Amino acid sequence: MSEQRVAVQLSRDQALVLLEWLHRLSERPDFNQVVPEPAERVAVWALHGSLETQSTDIFAPDYGEQLTAARERLAPPGSEF
Repeated sequence: MSEQRVAVQLSRDQALVLLEWLHRLSERPDFNQVVPEPAERVAVWALHGSLETQSTDIFAPDYGEQLTAARERLAPPGSEF
């Protein structure tokens, strides 16, 4: 049986911020406790991998600055979410 695919559209800023968060999440020593369901871990890794293969920003020398700017555009300082 072939697996149906789902497409998700994100802005570049959203993708960059989400990619960074997924990276930090997956690198946590307690990742298996934070995400206890094996199927959920597989889904997290798939999303992380998909975003990672579509982003060249992570290799940019100014990646940190790009990430900071993306975060500020998504949630400007002083905004309440």
